[in-house]
Amino acid sequence: MSIDNSPSGDQRAADRRERHKRRRRRTTWTLIVCVAIVVVAALIAVGLPAWKLHRSIADGTTYVPDVLPDDSSRPPETKKGTENILFLGSDKRPKGSSVTGQRSDVMMLVHIDADHENAYAISFPRDLWVPVDGHGHQKINAALAFGGLPLAAKTVEELTHVRLDHVAMIDFKGFAKMTDALGGVTVDVPKTFTSRGVSFTKGPQKLDGKEALVFVRERHAFRDGDFQRMRDQQSFLKALLDKTLSRDTLSSLSKTEDLVSTVAPYLTVDRDFTTVQMAKLGWSMRGIRSSDITFITAPNLGTGRAGAASIVKLDEPGMNKLGKALSNDSMGDYLAKNS
Repeated sequence: MSIDNSPSGDQRAADRRERHKRRRRRTTWTLIVCVAIVVVAALIAVGLPAWKLHRSIADGTTYVPDVLPDDSSRPPETKKGTENILFLGSDKRPKGSSVTGQRSDVMMLVHIDADHENAYAISFPRDLWVPVDGHGHQKINAALAFGGLPLAAKTVEELTHVRLDHVAMIDFKGFAKMTDALGGVTVDVPKTFTSRGVSFTKGPQKLDGKEALVFVRERHAFRDGDFQRMRDQQSFLKALLDKTLSRDTLSSLSKTEDLVSTVAPYLTVDRDFTTVQMAKLGWSMRGIRSSDITFITAPNLGTGRAGAASIVKLDEPGMNKLGKALSNDSMGDYLAKNS
């Protein structure tokens, strides 16, 4: 299938603005997962018994076998101490351990450096045009539909040449449930508007889960649309993280346990991502805050077309550079040279 690499002048200008805006974009799904990890660490820190931690997570989370096969066809292991976790976001809850037939709304690779003091979240545009094993070139989010978590993981590994340690997927409904479990979250609404039957007034406003979903999804009420939506998502999720880390939350065993048990039913992970592994990861990241997480967009050449489909074109040399930085745990140097 031929790809038209000649977008209009307006399209090229729009692509440049979009790439610049997305360079360090913080996305909804990464912060949700980061909040979940911080909560696990907090539970350990305040002394929640191990059996309660296991029960809260294991009883609700869906575990998928054979996501990351142990074979020689996969990329070599990365620098000792690093962690590479693929996170996916979807509006659908899988039935059992099967997650085929649905496309991921968000696909993100999170790299945690060897000293576990910094994390880097690489967001893959959902329309990125890449090879998908057995299906030719496809939009990257189609990998989940064609082959579930195993094919999504394989696609990212073959694209980046980076070996994944774990894979996790979260249902967007978990976002609203987490908000309600915290008793609501207060945000600074940028302007007065009404959307989907919910009214928002400019200034500080406390949102419940349903209202939060409307707030972070709204773009039509704003002149700069998606960009204001992005800023609202950042604002809300920072507030969500701050509330999670507040003394009021962490000083209460019942609140922290309730928070984890609320999120767990909306998580799907590889079978080896056990509660023990989550606990170890959470404890090792207990000092990380949102300011220690750098968010970037995977290298791409902007939009184009593949036949009738609108796509995001892959920057192969750029992706190779990124993959080497992830494998060598040299993301700081990579960002200094490519920001």
